[in-house]
Amino acid sequence: MDESCTNNGERLPKSTGTHRNPAHLTEEYSANPEIRHRILDVSDISIAPCTESAYIRPCSMLYKQDGREKRWDFIKTHDSVSIIIYNSSKNALVFVKQFRPGVYVHNTDWDVGKTTIDVAQHPAVAGVTYELCAGIVDKNLPLDAIAQEEVLEETGFSVPTTQLERVTSMRSGVGIAGALQTVYFLEVTDDQREPGRGGGSAKEGELIEVVEIPLEQARTMMFNEHLARPAGFMFSLMWFFTFKYPEIIKRLNGS
Repeated sequence: MDESCTNNGERLPKSTGTHRNPAHLTEEYSANPEIRHRILDVSDISIAPCTESAYIRPCSMLYKQDGREKRWDFIKTHDSVSIIIYNSSKNALVFVKQFRPGVYVHNTDWDVGKTTIDVAQHPAVAGVTYELCAGIVDKNLPLDAIAQEEVLEETGFSVPTTQLERVTSMRSGVGIAGALQTVYFLEVTDDQREPGRGGGSAKEGELIEVVEIPLEQARTMMFNEHLARPAGFMFSLMWFFTFKYPEIIKRLNGS
């Protein structure tokens, strides 16, 4: 049987692509036990139809293509920004962890028609993801200004917009959404932390754990299927290790 290695050297079976035991969705990287406990304190789950939302709008597009009438269901949603953050003080990448209901549901036995999920049978860890710092474009501001706000709000680093390097933009969820995501790179140092900031917006109900992963461990996260991470996260890691990592190694070696 093929195996993959976690950051602590433990050998784990490679994913088969089927639903996994939530225990295998490991908490390998955790920096704040108190926040971790709060993130996993999920209970009283119920599922209801989405009839109103400030963030998404389910729609159907009726059209004719090549002479054939068609219908396609999609979700109108906000564009977004995401930020690849490298902390040179720790030689580590900065990620965020949070509970994502959509990921959680897909890791349970829930199906249409059911209105509840048994948390005792399906612990909340099944919905915890590793992501880049990110946020939706819901303000009339330049994208780099929105990225700047998200960096402070989620990770606690206070940086000028001039420090943000635009990487690229891409369409996400093209089968059902197609919103534009713009990716930035940001190098920070520990002295740019603003005390008391980070962890998300309490007003919006966000509960985020910030984790800083040493580069060699971060590299293994690209193919560790026991960690829930989105496609944009994996693209960003590949971009970083292709274009930024060699520069960083040269700098660290003094060449």
